[in-house]
Amino acid sequence: LDSSGNIYVADNGNNLIRKITPSGIVTTLAGGAGLTGITNGTGTNARFIGPIGVAVDSAGNIFVSDVGAHNIRKITPAGAVTNFAGAARLRGSANGTGTGARFYGPISVSVDRGDNLYVSDYFNYTIRKITSAGVVTNFAGPGGTFGFADGIGRAARFDQPLAIAVNSAETLFVADTGNNTIRKITADSTVTTLVGLAGDRDYFNANGSAARLGDTQGLALDANGNLYASDGFYDAIRLITPTGNVTTFAGMPLRTGSINGQAAASTFNTPAGVAIDAGGNLYVADSFNHVIRKITPELVVTTLAGLAGQTGTADGTGTVARFNAPNGIATDTAGNIYVADTSNHTIRKITPEGAVTTLAGDPGVTGNANGTGSAARFKYPYALAVDQAGNVVVTDTDNQSIRRITPQGVVTTIGGVPSDFTSVDGSGTNARFVNPIAITISKSGVIYIVDAGANTIVRGEPETPPVITSQPLALTVTPGSTVVMTVSATGGGLTYQWRLNGLPIAGATNSTLVIPSAQSFVAGGYTLVITNGAGSATTTAVNLSIATTTDSGRISNLAIRSQAGTGAQTLIVGTVVGGAGAIGTKPLLMRGVGPTLAGFGVSGALADPLIDLFAGTNKIAGNDDWAGSFDFASVGAFAFTGTTPKDAALYNAATPLGSYSIQISGKNGGTGTALAEIYDATAPGTFTPTTPRLINLSARTQVGTDADILIAGFTIGGATAKTVLIRAAGPALTPFGVEGALVNPKLEIYRGSTKLYTNDDWAGNAAIANTGASVGAFPFANSSKDAALLLTLPPGGYTAQISGEGGTTGIALVEVYEVP
Repeated sequence: LDSSGNIYVADNGNNLIRKITPSGIVTTLAGGAGLTGITNGTGTNARFIGPIGVAVDSAGNIFVSDVGAHNIRKITPAGAVTNFAGAARLRGSANGTGTGARFYGPISVSVDRGDNLYVSDYFNYTIRKITSAGVVTNFAGPGGTFGFADGIGRAARFDQPLAIAVNSAETLFVADTGNNTIRKITADSTVTTLVGLAGDRDYFNANGSAARLGDTQGLALDANGNLYASDGFYDAIRLITPTGNVTTFAGMPLRTGSINGQAAASTFNTPAGVAIDAGGNLYVADSFNHVIRKITPELVVTTLAGLAGQTGTADGTGTVARFNAPNGIATDTAGNIYVADTSNHTIRKITPEGAVTTLAGDPGVTGNANGTGSAARFKYPYALAVDQAGNVVVTDTDNQSIRRITPQGVVTTIGGVPSDFTSVDGSGTNARFVNPIAITISKSGVIYIVDAGANTIVRGEPETPPVITSQPLALTVTPGSTVVMTVSATGGGLTYQWRLNGLPIAGATNSTLVIPSAQSFVAGGYTLVITNGAGSATTTAVNLSIATTTDSGRISNLAIRSQAGTGAQTLIVGTVVGGAGAIGTKPLLMRGVGPTLAGFGVSGALADPLIDLFAGTNKIAGNDDWAGSFDFASVGAFAFTGTTPKDAALYNAATPLGSYSIQISGKNGGTGTALAEIYDATAPGTFTPTTPRLINLSARTQVGTDADILIAGFTIGGATAKTVLIRAAGPALTPFGVEGALVNPKLEIYRGSTKLYTNDDWAGNAAIANTGASVGAFPFANSSKDAALLLTLPPGGYTAQISGEGGTTGIALVEVYEVP
């Protein structure tokens, strides 16, 4: 690569040097296609004999190791080729300047920041250094003597050094191929072994190069940068810290079995895929035991699903389920586990409680059919990954294809064609694979695939949902899109049910429909059932225009229930309206609920709440006793009770960008339990990338015990997952003058009654600290007892529960930040 992002390629078999621009345009910089020689010249007049290594200096000059000619060539940015070091077709090991030096099979070249060139001189078993003036010396290794030894300069030994790379600190790394090691050479020519031992596969825990590994089949990375590796040869799970220290996480080497219990005494049988959830639990596809194992952060191993040694295809919970040589494994944001049940040719789903179902495929039946659930067919699916929207992407290895499964089990082929063993870039089924075997997905939706049969890494760009505006002709809407249908109907208390070809469309409410899977919409196929408050229904045929929009994930609601009153007991909730690229204003609904809570069984509710909206210290609006006409149901809020509610609410249709606080207090000094709520009231289907968002929601209140802990509900709206930073601040409040702060808050995240994530003491997590700084959160001390979680959550409602460790009480602040 050069500094402008151009790629230079040694096209060895064609004897050419090629250039690829960042936009993908390929040209020949130098050489004649298929013509060998040692001729210097410009562009296609030059000749090479098997060029291999390429490097670029700071001036844009290209250096090439011409292995068949045993010399180093230089190409200017204009394409003029000259001999830089070594004499064409004269091999040897002599040092010298320019053509006075000799090489024997130079392979790889790399340039440091001082424009010195380093060469792996393959058959001389040495690393050579060439200054910008062309002076050649032995940087490491004596030349002509192979072996394995660390040391300084000529005291070191190599065996067939191949690839080399140099970093900004002028440290060189060498793939010492014949020794099966990675070597490190500092600027003073000191050679050490970074990883491995020459010719040695073994099982040994140690740091860096002193460690030994067997057959690593699966890798998973936790939030702290620790790497978990399944060592299938030695039947163990290894833990590798960021500093390179290797230990045994679970299993006993060469002790094949299925023993559960403490990790150090457990046994496995050829563990394959591994995956880690947000709670730090590690899941293992214990392939030859035909089970899925779980290892907790407390190092307790259990069998989550399946029965050791028993193959089969059965769904069920725990040991009732059966698998057949499972391999790939991945988790989603809700804690579900997905398994490529390879020899059953199916994809299985396991809940956190161990309930197994078959998501897609027909057990024991091979094929390549798309479809829903058991109608789909796979052939030895091997690896899988889960994207931010909850779709499972699978390497269908023996079909040479990449398949995608929606959360509803709808299977489509997104790349590749069965039995076409070629490697071709392209879109969808225009792409081709040979043996796709490993896969991962970035947070932005980019898919990376290891095509082992083609020796390539393939990058798949995320799809762009179509934007369609038309009369309802035949069209297809992709998953996650929002279809907006304008309904001409008036009157209070109306409910809507959309039907397509007579069948209800799941997810349709009012005039908005979120498509859970790819569906075709045909003109004249819609009916709309409108039911009024009295229960009578009218069925109307509709023929409407349809527009699809990308309804991106966002924070759309926060609700907190707490004691409220006057003075210091005023319940205060904060929010920030903004977002990158946001323009315009935001419609907000804000509520202070008291009397209506009694209908939900809440005792001691605030009898007459007041609500006030502030920007800084300036009061913008207030309300006592709501008498407005806003449709609460349109944002998912429950109705107030009574014809003249004493509950309070504000609807601000045009809230400018900025920070706000909503204060809930009791009228005439009243106190009691109140519910404070903020809703994003943006009309469904109108959300665009420039629409302002609720990028921060927070609430500060007293945290008690049992029923009086702090419970904050929030909603991820839209149709895609959203990354959020959730914090529970206690000790961090003290520097701000808050007395009686909660000394040790614990943060738990629930969806319904299911606990998904928990944190007690954030422990200076670097990712959380960096994210907090990027979203404008005040810092936590690294050693503080405050709690925080960085999560990517699919659309839906969640609760954040903050309690005091050991039953302690005090004031805490809960915050939910959007992470761009």
